[in-house]
Amino acid sequence: MLRKYRGLVLAAVLTCGACGSDSPSAPSQPPQPPPAATTYTVSSITDGDTLRITPALDGVAVVRFLHIDAAETSQSPWGGQATSALLELLPAGTEIRIELEQMRIDPFGRVLGHVIRRDGVDINREQLRNGHGVLFVIWPNVGRFEEYRAAEIEAQQTGRGIWNSANPLTELPFEYRLRIDGGTPFRLVGDYFTRRYVAPADYRRVDINNRVFFNNTGDATAAGYSACPQGTAGDYESSCFAPGR
Repeated sequence: MLRKYRGLVLAAVLTCGACGSDSPSAPSQPPQPPPAATTYTVSSITDGDTLRITPALDGVAVVRFLHIDAAETSQSPWGGQATSALLELLPAGTEIRIELEQMRIDPFGRVLGHVIRRDGVDINREQLRNGHGVLFVIWPNVGRFEEYRAAEIEAQQTGRGIWNSANPLTELPFEYRLRIDGGTPFRLVGDYFTRRYVAPADYRRVDINNRVFFNNTGDATAAGYSACPQGTAGDYESSCFAPGR
């Protein structure tokens, strides 16, 4: 009897093995997204502070350089010079790394980043150092402020690019855009060193090398800045403003 039972078990096992391909398989795992790219390739240069990359980052192929504002292409000759300089630094096909800060995408849908070439050169800083842009920092992205500020001061002291005394840039890029669009200054402007801010219309009171822009008073307060006191005549206290160099 025992020998017969064993024979039945063996037959069942063999039969199951023969039909195993028809058995339901374990549920498959959903496809996983590909890992984020660590390096990107320059597809093209748009102007002195904007380029296109492949593959896209967060679904976006356009990168706007952080903390630098190059002359617009219609601001001749400085815009063309800035574009040409960036083309030399980053010809199409160059491999780059993009380092982000707190705000990753700007209101125009562009990635905001520090563009680092494969050899470690920070291209944002190089454009500033060679006088092909001005320091333009908008909170909450404020990293590397002093490093980039030093690059701008170097360009000023050596008279490079837009700081060339023989042919200086006479209208800052953001001023130019406001004029063309018929707008007025709308961001509060803080002094990085005194942690005081002034009204948008008074941005010139803060040295160009010390400016941090804020979209509203809430942002300025969150960053630890406070309004610069004003006298009865509307004059700001001089202690609100640090030297530019």
